[in-house]
Amino acid sequence: MNAQQHAQQWGQLVSQAGRDEMFRARLLAEPETVAREFGLQVPADVELRVVENTPKVLHLALPPLETNGQPRELSDKELNEVNGGLVVIAIIAVLIGMLVPRYD
Repeated sequence: MNAQQHAQQWGQLVSQAGRDEMFRARLLAEPETVAREFGLQVPADVELRVVENTPKVLHLALPPLETNGQPRELSDKELNEVNGGLVVIAIIAVLIGMLVPRYD
């Protein structure tokens, strides 16, 4: 699966969670299981956490800390997967835009 297909699958998962209350509850309770059932690969040594934004609480995911003051080098595989994260970042940007009050 290429990075674009990976990003599309994550986007579909997030989209379904936005429409289907039962799916959303299950995704929050069993994220790795639901992601795998959706065709997404979650390495066995990785914990997947799903959090839910509310009108009063927005979550911001931070990258791992730098080591020895230097950014950690990403492998080719990780670089390809970063591209998949862009869809999620775009979705978050849209959600923040919807939740933050506008003062026109």
